[in-house]
Amino acid sequence: MKRDLFIVAVFIFQLFISGCGNNIEETIGNKKVIKGTFVMNGYYGGKKDDWFFHVIPTEEGYIGWGYTQSYGEGFEDVLLVDFDKKWNIRWMKTYGTKVTDVLKDLKVEGNHLYLAGYFYPSDPAEYSGWLAKIRINDGSIEWVRKVYFNGTYFGEEGTLLRGICINGDELVTFSELIVSGDVNAIGVISFSKDEGLPDESVFFREVDIYHYNLGIRGCFVDGDRILSGYIAVGLESPVAGLLEFSNGKLKFKGVGLDVSGYKTYLLDPKIYNGKIYLINSTEDSYILRTDKNLSSFSAMNAFLGTNTIVINDVVENGDSVVLTGEVNDASIFARTKWKEGSVFGKYFYDEEEENFFSFYDVIKKDDSYRIVFSGNGGEINEKDIAVTIKEIPIYKIITEDVSDYIDEEVSVLVEKYENDFKVHSIKLYPSSIPHGGVDFGFIDVRGD
Repeated sequence: MKRDLFIVAVFIFQLFISGCGNNIEETIGNKKVIKGTFVMNGYYGGKKDDWFFHVIPTEEGYIGWGYTQSYGEGFEDVLLVDFDKKWNIRWMKTYGTKVTDVLKDLKVEGNHLYLAGYFYPSDPAEYSGWLAKIRINDGSIEWVRKVYFNGTYFGEEGTLLRGICINGDELVTFSELIVSGDVNAIGVISFSKDEGLPDESVFFREVDIYHYNLGIRGCFVDGDRILSGYIAVGLESPVAGLLEFSNGKLKFKGVGLDVSGYKTYLLDPKIYNGKIYLINSTEDSYILRTDKNLSSFSAMNAFLGTNTIVINDVVENGDSVVLTGEVNDASIFARTKWKEGSVFGKYFYDEEEENFFSFYDVIKKDDSYRIVFSGNGGEINEKDIAVTIKEIPIYKIITEDVSDYIDEEVSVLVEKYENDFKVHSIKLYPSSIPHGGVDFGFIDVRGD
């Protein structure tokens, strides 16, 4: 009798597991359906808005970042959270000044984090960049530098640091110089890694690669080249590609895309197996993929019905890509071949119309995923959806040397800023409901 009960219990347990879905993706007929077990890990936050966007691996675990209005020094501070390999929080801290503090790029090397961003006061002419070196074991600051520029042409205009990368003993940043609200120059500046002091700098005045509504983002080193993502809107169509800095010269290599849209918000370039992905994360969202030689390009966007999905991350998994994004105040998780056509994904939503729920970075480990989300929703529902993937035609290849625009009169000014850049330790715990404003958290997609 006991043996029979045991066999029945095992059978019921197996039915339960198969109902939850052990596999991340199964094929039913000719339709690919994401199965998996989606597990909500709760909301973190305070009474105001606290967003979380990015997570990257470190030697000891993961580092994630966003911003907080509930805690810290000013209106909006940078929020960093350090996790061990089991996703236990080791420390959680805010960094900032009395104004809004924006973090645009973060790189990890050994026991240090290197951050680049800008201070965001109400007057754009007062924008200034900042660099920071932070000890990863406890989140303490080693140094902070306020960065801005001086020259006969630029005067008191604003400065935005958009990307940072590590090149041997140097830190290299890509920057934008703002005049009257427009980007009027691109700067490539190297700093000493130990002290954060400028070594060399090159400024390219009035770079006009389809200049309207442009965006620069990210920085990575490939041999003797330093690359940064670049998108813009021209007279004919959007333009997307990479800025390549080498031997004091700056080139743009990219494409003109046959797609409508005038909004640009470039995310950090993603690199997988020699392929580079650029994401324009707006209502005019698309992904551009190229190789490291910048010799071949292809582009795609995604739709739910007639609505464009705002793509927030892409992860390559074998011959497939996993997308996260948002549409209609809800979130999308889908897996597809590149430019496949119609695929099935998951749609996460809150039935309350005033609530929203946004997926951002997705981290892959083995055959499972962890998704970063921010939102103000309560009960999250999910359903299968059909996602339409469309290839975007490329109407021309663009290679442009912009080195003729070098401005030799601009100088880099740096101030030590540790006394003004405050650090606060905080402790947040997951809750089953939001705390009042926008909160953040994680959803796990578990499979075999």
